[in-house]
Amino acid sequence: MNSRFTLLAISFFIFGLSCNLLLGQKASYKILVGGIEVGIQRVHQQQIREKIRIDIESKVHISMLVSYTIEYRQWAIYQDGFLQESKVEVIKNGKIHKSTHTLWTGSHYRITKDEKTSTLHQKIYYSGCLIYFTPPKNAAYKYSEAEGLLEPISKCYVTSFETKHPTENRTNEYYYKNGVLERTIIQDALLKFKTQRLY
Repeated sequence: MNSRFTLLAISFFIFGLSCNLLLGQKASYKILVGGIEVGIQRVHQQQIREKIRIDIESKVHISMLVSYTIEYRQWAIYQDGFLQESKVEVIKNGKIHKSTHTLWTGSHYRITKDEKTSTLHQKIYYSGCLIYFTPPKNAAYKYSEAEGLLEPISKCYVTSFETKHPTENRTNEYYYKNGVLERTIIQDALLKFKTQRLY
């Protein structure tokens, strides 16, 4: 009888673990410009066997001198503790505006950005896709999957960190609550975006 109950308990544990791995972690954020809500961002991170996959979707509508809608679609796969592959597409008014693909080949990364290819020989252990559920801790750089470059982490505290664009005078700020990204301040080339987690 005891062995039967033990087997049943193990079965429920495995089933529950499988469901957690399938569902993973999710978070949603409102996107603001100048205090006005302009869009929403959704993040889904799941672990399937030895791989971690992160999917991010954002949609922003800006009305200034000209109105436009930007969709941001991104996914990344981590395995053995480092980035294996990622892809980012930025869609403006229904047309692809920017595309970046990063692929680990076994000896280096091949980065294809808008049909131009470059290489990076050091492994990427921390990137933009990981920021939502994984604070950087000891990371010196954050890889930008959209830009295809390494951004130095200039300041890192228990509940926040900052990154600097390597070639432009722009700083991004990230703030955490209970180990999950709570809000950000992102300095774009033209606008300053803020995100705030939704509950």
